[in-house]
Amino acid sequence: MNKLPKQLVYLRVVISVVLILASFLNYESPKVLMGLICVAFLSDVFDGIVARKYNCSTEKLRQMDSRADSFFWLSVCIVLIRFYPEFISHNKLKLFILICSEIAIQVFAYLKYGKSLALHTYSAKLWAVLLFFSVLCVIAKYKTQLIFDFAFYWGLISQIEVLVILLSQKKFLVDVKSLFSLKRD
Repeated sequence: MNKLPKQLVYLRVVISVVLILASFLNYESPKVLMGLICVAFLSDVFDGIVARKYNCSTEKLRQMDSRADSFFWLSVCIVLIRFYPEFISHNKLKLFILICSEIAIQVFAYLKYGKSLALHTYSAKLWAVLLFFSVLCVIAKYKTQLIFDFAFYWGLISQIEVLVILLSQKKFLVDVKSLFSLKRD
């Protein structure tokens, strides 16, 4: 069971590659895309649960998980750009802001600590859930704007929280529940 969290992270990476390949091969099957995204999302949920339950969560695993998350969401963006350009066109400024803020925070964290970020705050977890439901709604062609708008604004709140955590901490941390859970240096 100690290997399962890492295998779940690898599964998310493999699914991300499959999503990218599906985009480039013009394979648009909403059911398949939604299924792959659901499995990848569940792998993200359960890798942390299993790692904590079996006490095999390490800094390296958490960083690997965060990089896999970033790659997964990048692959989802590619799917959306390829198959759902009207959603991208309608939300391009919001998506640009979210992507740039994520990149800026990752770069800042790397410059400050020399390591990739792996905070896993509650606000970031909720943001991932909101993005997950937004993407499923886009693929299923449901009304998505309200859910995506909420995900956008929550994403900004989450990014601000992460930035404040990074600015307030001298040492590298992983798995910080929230800004309010920090012990002050």
